[in-house]
Amino acid sequence: MRIAQIYPHARLSGTPLSASDAISIVQLALCRELAKRHAVLAVARRFPGDSAAETAEGFELRRLDPTLDRVLNLGMLLDGRLFPLERPFRTRGLYFLPFAWRTVRLLRAWRPDVVHLHGTAAIAPILARRLSGIPLVLHVHDHALAELDPSWAESCLASVTLALCCSNCVAERLRQRFPALASRIAVLWNGVEPAFGDPPADPAAHSDILFVGRLAPEKGVHHLIEAFARIAPAFPRTRLRLLGPDSYSPPEFVDPEAADPVTAALRPWTIDPRAYARRLRELAAPLGDRVRFEGGHDHRGVARAMREAAVFVFPSLWHEPFGMPVVEAMAAGLPVIATRAGAFTETVEEERTGILVERGDIDALAAALARLLADPALRQRMGEAGRRRALQSFTWPTLAGRLEHLYASARQAAAKARARSPTSLADAPGR
Repeated sequence: MRIAQIYPHARLSGTPLSASDAISIVQLALCRELAKRHAVLAVARRFPGDSAAETAEGFELRRLDPTLDRVLNLGMLLDGRLFPLERPFRTRGLYFLPFAWRTVRLLRAWRPDVVHLHGTAAIAPILARRLSGIPLVLHVHDHALAELDPSWAESCLASVTLALCCSNCVAERLRQRFPALASRIAVLWNGVEPAFGDPPADPAAHSDILFVGRLAPEKGVHHLIEAFARIAPAFPRTRLRLLGPDSYSPPEFVDPEAADPVTAALRPWTIDPRAYARRLRELAAPLGDRVRFEGGHDHRGVARAMREAAVFVFPSLWHEPFGMPVVEAMAAGLPVIATRAGAFTETVEEERTGILVERGDIDALAAALARLLADPALRQRMGEAGRRRALQSFTWPTLAGRLEHLYASARQAAAKARARSPTSLADAPGR
């Protein structure tokens, strides 16, 4: 099978190739696995110092110059002014339009059997029209299609052969909103490398609390610091380690309609992109060096930090579409504390691999921390159970195998559609 994996934002660079953001990590991991059995082409963004084309790790990589897209995408500055938040610039026809056209030309020459587009739903109709007859898979990594303008979202979903969601919670929201398209919606969880947690953590032997992720308001890091402050006197050897960059999330990304009171309360921190970083450090100041802001780490740094921790905490305040750090922590052998929201109810088995608390409940979060810190044997049991679950259900080889079956179904569906229509790739303009 010839498989093209497309992501306009992806930065795939280095030797060996590496990626930083979650969607790029998914694209790179799937390319690596699929290339063991198929011909794979990855299409990504070209950054300074990157070559335009190379073959690495068994697959072809083409990087497209982003200059024209960067100019046109300045239209995002008009969101909330010219463009209403429920129909922001990224839902408009100019968003990544040059990237879409160059991708069409590239794929017509490469002739894939299936095209797999990560995110960037706005360009799906363009690819579908110009690559008629080729099954198009749209990988849905967030809630945008379920929250933004329904006519736009429906046109995007109707243009693809398969909408592949990163979790059941994302898929269910789409099915409820677009019941007529439910048959083309499927789920493929995100994953982790099988060797990520080698050697596994020994949570019973350590005392630190670990968070990995963007330090953004919707991640609930301020609640984690407040909860830690409440239990810190009882656990004088414990530190709170925060791994991740200070990050700003515009309100339309988290809750475009301000319909959720938990996330709507975060809006004052989205007015000034630096306000949240200041607030976190104000909360941490009384705890001195027991709260450590360690910035971003690569995968090796994250794995090392997990081996040095007792508990992993992800207190997100919004409904996380997936939350890869949670599965990575499970693979590393750590017990997990997370919120009872989004995909965490799918990934964390409550009272077996971790503890779930309600969003925004600082008392429950503090109690969960105290419970695990006081019981090394419980930490060890939960960590071992989480590692077994992660290695059984969330490794990239397992997920790539499921994806191959989904591709086969998409190709069958596209073949049936071709049989009903005279239009095909051979008839497409420019062939």
